[in-house]
Order: sequence, then C-alpha cells, then structure tokens
Amino acid sequence: MEVQELCGGDVSKHAQVLVGALEAVQNQQQEVFQMVQEQVQAHLAEELSNWRAEQQVHEGLYLERVTKLELEVSKLLTELTEAQNTIQRIKPMKQDTPTTTNAQSSQMNQHNSGEIPEIREATSQKSRQQPTFADLATLLSVTGSE
Repeated sequence: MEVQELCGGDVSKHAQVLVGALEAVQNQQQEVFQMVQEQVQAHLAEELSNWRAEQQVHEGLYLERVTKLELEVSKLLTELTEAQNTIQRIKPMKQDTPTTTNAQSSQMNQHNSGEIPEIREATSQKSRQQPTFADLATLLSVTGSE
C-alpha cells in the first residue's frame, strides 16, 4: 500500500503543480491582453487626436474663406446699391425733357381720346425705374474711368 500512497500523493502534488501553473499562465495571458488593449487604446486616442487637429485646421481654412466671401458679397452689395442710387439720380435728369414732352402729348391725347394722362405717365415711369444691364455697364465704365 505504500506504493499506492506514494503514487496517489505524487498525483495530488502534480495536480496542484499543474493547477498552479495554469493559474500563472492565465494571469500572464490576462496581463498581456490588458497591456495590448492599453496599447491599442493609446494608439486610437493618438489617431483621434491627430484627426481632430487636422479637422480644426481645415475648419479654420474654411471659415477664413467663408469670411472673405462674405466680405466680398457685402462689398458688392454696397457697390450695387451705390450704382442703383447713382442711376436713380441720373435718370430724373434724363427724364426731365422727355417727361415734359410726354406730359404735353398726353394733354393733347386727353382731349382727343379722353384718356387720363396720370395713368399713362405712371405706367411709363414704372417700367423706367428698374435699371437695365446697359445702365449698370455704362455707370461702371463711367465711374471706373474717373
């Protein structure tokens, strides 16, 4: 019986040694897994940080371009308003003579056809109030050459 006890005792000791070795390997694998996971997380955090920095640079460039375009639009709107105002100031000077002629002919037509002259003048002035492309081009060429 001593041999069986020795073998039984050895088997028990071997089992304990194997269990201890398995626990050590599991702990080691867990530590390696944790280390790899931390490295992956650090790498991803670095990549994300680099991407954010790059996006901020692009956003800054786009905002700069948008600001420049907004300023240009504002400047062009101001120039357009000034051009329209100038055209409106110039038109009454040009219309003084024809308007007088139109008024005189309207009075003659009123006697002949019974029409009301104010309606005819209002209609013709409405169509003249909007500047044409030719008016703007003339104005820009006149102001540009000065």
